Amino acid sequence: MTRRERFKAKGFGVSAYVKAFNLNQTTLSLVLDDKLKGNRKSTTGMTRKVILRLREDDVWQEPLPWKETA
Repeated sequence: MTRRERFKAKGFGVSAYVKAFNLNQTTLSLVLDDKLKGNRKSTTGMTRKVILRLREDDVWQEPLPWKETA
């Protein structure tokens, strides 16, 4: 199941989700489509905020990309 499918299965809509959590719609869509992966270690980026929010809602199930997996 893709991220976007998990997102929709939970009953979320992109526009409502963006508005509820003050996120960027383009960034959310790109993360859901696996085009943005959050590989940078910036702590202030919108991609990071989106991924953390998706993780809280159990849509993002992979390890956090900026954590070192050594």
